[in-house]
Amino acid sequence: AALQNMGGNARSAVPALEHVLANNIDANTCVLAARALGKIGGTEACAPLAQAIVGSKNDESRGWNTDAVNAVNGVRIGAADAIVEISPVCPQTIPILIATLGKPWSATSALTKLGSPAIPALAAASKSPNLSVREDAVQTLAAISPVAPAAVRALTLALRDESLDLDSRQAGLLARLRMSSRPPPRRWTG
Repeated sequence: AALQNMGGNARSAVPALEHVLANNIDANTCVLAARALGKIGGTEACAPLAQAIVGSKNDESRGWNTDAVNAVNGVRIGAADAIVEISPVCPQTIPILIATLGKPWSATSALTKLGSPAIPALAAASKSPNLSVREDAVQTLAAISPVAPAAVRALTLALRDESLDLDSRQAGLLARLRMSSRPPPRRWTG
């Protein structure tokens, strides 16, 4: 917690936090290391957080002190939430987060927090041939506020996709977008 509060002044701790994030067997400790890296920020913090999101072949055999799958996914989500705290945005942030769409542990909340910088990539993902990716992309676009014109276009196109399984909130947003994209009714002037 002390490193998180020091922010950029704790840059010398990045290598140690990177080691903890990559090697510790306690998922909670890894998430705390990810949060500290996000608070410290800077380009030095981008690579270890990106690697934690992507994961490694060693993740499942690391010897976690809890269920391996849940531990790995929890660390990935923690790293995704941390990487969006870094300003300016790390160059690899959006592509790495977009690549999580459609997975059980997708980083939709991190993409929502990132907001408008993620909209072009989310709009592209909303056209994916993979249904789960499209659903995650559309749901994330619908959650970003304020709604940008590029998001409106992507969400309006999503209205035509009958295969999407949207919850009532997203369906309501899409219905409002449909209504606002129609021309106003013509008035009879007699």
